[in-house]
Amino acid sequence: MFNFITTGGYVFRELSLTRFPRFVVCYVLVYGMNLVLLEALSVWLSNKIIAQAILILPMALLSYVLMARFVFVSRRAAS
Repeated sequence: MFNFITTGGYVFRELSLTRFPRFVVCYVLVYGMNLVLLEALSVWLSNKIIAQAILILPMALLSYVLMARFVFVSRRAAS
C-alpha cells in the first residue's frame, strides 16, 4: 500500500483506489521477472548482489513503463 501511495501520488499524481488491483498485478509481474532474471544471471555470476545491481535499472524502467501504460493511464490519454 505504501508503494501504491508513493508511486501513484508522487510520480503519477493519481491515487484512485480503483487502480490498486492493476498496480498489484504489475508489481507482482516485475517482482517475478526480477526473480527469474536474477536466477539466470546467477548462473554466470557468482555474486547475487552484483547480479541484482545489474538488474536495478532495467527493472525500474520496466516498472515505470508498466505503471504508466497499464495502471496510471490518464483519462485524456485513454480516450
